[in-house]
Amino acid sequence: MPPHLIPRPPSLASSRPLPHHALSPPPQQHIANRRRTTLEVSLDDLEQYSKDPELVTRLERNTQQYLTLLAEAADNRMPAPCEDDLPEDVFDVLLDQVGLRDMRAARHVGRCPSVQRPM
Repeated sequence: MPPHLIPRPPSLASSRPLPHHALSPPPQQHIANRRRTTLEVSLDDLEQYSKDPELVTRLERNTQQYLTLLAEAADNRMPAPCEDDLPEDVFDVLLDQVGLRDMRAARHVGRCPSVQRPM
């Protein structure tokens, strides 16, 4: 059987075969598993599926604002990693360093007048 023709339950059967890419994990899972670092959003897809005909035009005029909104939306919908042994990257190292710095600062609060507890 060709790889793009995967049997499906009768309730999901249709006259067209399910495309192979529809069975692979979504791009967000690849990002969560650190196999990819970017999520591509096609303006053509936005234009085709949006109910707002002016969305693409506004996005092109105010790209930075929409990039921020799209990044926040993607982060909110990001699944948990499903692989246990993920490679450590620069972001992990930075987070570890910030955590260590905060722990050291917390130990010195009250003993060192230059370090103050944030309110």
